[in-house]
Amino acid sequence: MSNELPRTKIDERTGIEYHLEGDYYLPNLSIPKQEKITLNKYR
Repeated sequence: MSNELPRTKIDERTGIEYHLEGDYYLPNLSIPKQEKITLNKYR
């Protein structure tokens, strides 16, 4: 019998995918790209 954990898993309740880092599952999250905003004193 193997005690190895699966490398990835998906939470059925939330639909969030997780990957294995050491002994912990961390969520696979990403930030969408945004356009660059320039802030000036006078606009």
